[in-house]
This record gives sequence, structure tokens and C-alpha cells, in this order.
Amino acid sequence: MLLFLLLSAWVMLLFAAATGLQALGLPYWGAFLIVAGVFVVIGAILGLVAFLVSKKLKAPETTIETAQSAVQAVQGKRRQNAVSYDDTFEELYGKQVSARAD
Repeated sequence: MLLFLLLSAWVMLLFAAATGLQALGLPYWGAFLIVAGVFVVIGAILGLVAFLVSKKLKAPETTIETAQSAVQAVQGKRRQNAVSYDDTFEELYGKQVSARAD
């Protein structure tokens, strides 16, 4: 409900901006065209910024590997270094496990 009210308020502010431009002597179509053009320019700038930032981010290699492993598991394939139920915690992580808390 709150998002609907915020969106409605945003639309009313855009109409107010266009009406303000019309009060300065522009025709309605020109005022609305200017408001729309400003938002197209802002959207293009934000899109360019997002594109440049995404170029600097590294791909999530662990997530990609996990997803590929999941696809292979569904397809019935198995990795060479897959973990078995017979593997112990020490073999997997190289840490000793104690039954009591330290």
C-alpha cells in the first residue's frame, strides 16, 4: 500500500513539473516532452554507470561452480573430486574434531 502511495505521489510530482513548465509559457506537449526527456537522460546515465560498475565486478566463481555441479548432479554426472559419505571431517577440512566444547 505504501509503495502504491509513493508511486502515486511521484506521478503527481511529474505532472506538477510539467504543469510548472506550461505555466512558464510552454505548450503542454512540450512541457511533458521535456519532463520525459529529462528522465530518459537520467536513465541513460544510470544505465551507463551500472554498466561501468558491472565491468569492474568479478564473477562469483564459487556460485558458478556450485551451479554447474548441481546441473551435472541432476544429469547423473559426477565430479572427480566429489565428496563421499565415507569421507571424514578431517579428510575434508584438515581439522581435528573433538566431542567436547573447548
